[in-house]
Amino acid sequence: MKAQYMISLAVATAIFTGCGGESTNTTPVVTAITTDKTINVQRGPILGAIVLDASGQIASEDVNGSYTFANTPTYPIVASGGVIDVDRNGVVNPGDVANDLNLTTVSGSVVTMATTFYANPKTRTMLESFKNDLNLTIEDLKTKTPSDSKEIEAISNMLYKYVKDNNISDLLDTNSTLLADINDYCSWYCN
Repeated sequence: MKAQYMISLAVATAIFTGCGGESTNTTPVVTAITTDKTINVQRGPILGAIVLDASGQIASEDVNGSYTFANTPTYPIVASGGVIDVDRNGVVNPGDVANDLNLTTVSGSVVTMATTFYANPKTRTMLESFKNDLNLTIEDLKTKTPSDSKEIEAISNMLYKYVKDNNISDLLDTNSTLLADINDYCSWYCN
């Protein structure tokens, strides 16, 4: 478990520090600060994740996908690893699923598939275009979880299925044509 923790921490650190040299990734680095120290991580509650803010601060796990930072976190916040609590009972059971995606948020108090896709400029447009079809606001995308909202749950399920069906591992890759193609997929899925 300690080795898994160290690997997850190394991966999360690499996300923030980069590999050096030039990069064509144009994802903005946002350093907005919130007064809320508690972050809810969900694709269904994610238990046992490493939740790291832009300053390297690691949040401690509370219950049911809730994590608390000792100090006010700096964005972006990334959650990696852990287990998706499919039955939402707060305990890791057979049938729960390992979370192999890095989820992120650039604002708000939740880290979800929706906040991750909102953080990527290429997929943000897609979310903004069909949020109205689901009677959601941008604020809803930043603050609601799949447990709070059936609409956010629907978005999360659709995005997760697309990512898995297309073997996408980096949800913030602004050069990915597969991520760019999600606009067409969402139009089909939502209609």
